[in-house]
Amino acid sequence: MQFKTAIVGAGDIAQKAYLPYINQSSLFQFYSICSRTQVKDEIVNQYSFDVVTNDYKKAIEGADVVFVLTPTNTHKIIAWYALNLGKHVLVEKPLCDNLEDSLELIEFANRCDSTFYPAFNNFFREENQWLTKQALEGELGSLELLNFEWFRTKRHQDKSWLFDPSQAGGGVFIDLGSHLIHYVLNLFPNRNKYQITAKKLTHLGSVVEDTMAVDIIIDDKAIISIKTGWDMPLNKSTHISFCLYGDQKVVSTKEYQGLKTDGYSN
Repeated sequence: MQFKTAIVGAGDIAQKAYLPYINQSSLFQFYSICSRTQVKDEIVNQYSFDVVTNDYKKAIEGADVVFVLTPTNTHKIIAWYALNLGKHVLVEKPLCDNLEDSLELIEFANRCDSTFYPAFNNFFREENQWLTKQALEGELGSLELLNFEWFRTKRHQDKSWLFDPSQAGGGVFIDLGSHLIHYVLNLFPNRNKYQITAKKLTHLGSVVEDTMAVDIIIDDKAIISIKTGWDMPLNKSTHISFCLYGDQKVVSTKEYQGLKTDGYSN
């Protein structure tokens, strides 16, 4: 069986992270694509859609599965409409632009007989699943310190909605940091208490942050340090790294997507 698939939102994330991979899967068949503006001719020509529209309701109604890849402030209304029609829904992160809407959408999704998932895709990468398994099974010992960095160059400056808090809900941390928060907290499933400190900076003339550092202390036992930035002078588009310290072993990575083990014990 192939699922008739609606793509709601035809911007950069759809073109780079979704359309090519959905097209390769035998599980999905493109049905519709929707954009606030005209869908680019190259997208229409490259992929086969029965429906090309700027009306998300029209895109959703004939589909089995809906990918919501629009600006954050539209996620709730589009996902709610799709769930109410019994569609399976994936929503690009962050789920919503505020906590109240996120909780309401989750509660509604739990009442629906459909699959619903916020798209924290990196969590399911093979190397990240391997690390999670090691950590949860005690291979690293007791987790004590986790350092994360995710930096990008200035390529975001042409994406005006990312710098508009009424559409995005925040800046670099809700964009990049949400992935890291989701991933890291899965390493602490029995957590009870948090202490959080955060500092943000703005260099790009926007009201949202483009640089942010967050420290989280969990149960007075482990420290998570996360640093994110959009405006870094990198010689490539992205820099991602972390180092996870347990009391028995340390795991580090120069690139989040390319895990390596240092292989020494304390």
